[in-house]
Order: sequence, then C-alpha cells, then structure tokens
Amino acid sequence: MYIVISESIFLVIEPESKMKGIGKLVSWGTLPTIDNIRRNLDNPDYLTISWRKVDHKEPWVLNVLLPNNA
Repeated sequence: MYIVISESIFLVIEPESKMKGIGKLVSWGTLPTIDNIRRNLDNPDYLTISWRKVDHKEPWVLNVLLPNNA
C-alpha cells in the first residue's frame, strides 16, 4: 500500500500485482477535512488519522503501520 499526499488530497493506493508501476486507488480524503492525527496509544507502531464527518457519511479512520517507530 502507498500513501500519497498532495497539497490538498490524501490518497491510499494499492499496487496492481499483475502490472508493474500501476496502482488502484483504494480511498482518498481531503486534507482540510482531517480531524486529528495521533499515535495509537494501544499500539505505538500505528498512526491513527481521523477525518471529520462530511454530509451524511460516517467519519473515516485510517490506521497506518509505521514499523520501527518511523
């Protein structure tokens, strides 16, 4: 999985195993709608990113593994 951050968008891309250099967009969110970013207290190898509720959609929470406390 790859995380791409541009000036305003947060993308999560999964590499396509059959086609080198190609990926599939798994999810995305805008940077202004991020509610908070924090280290997961239960598992310090994870970073938790939470987005605000937008319209009638439930908030998105993403846990990103950061091996060796990167």
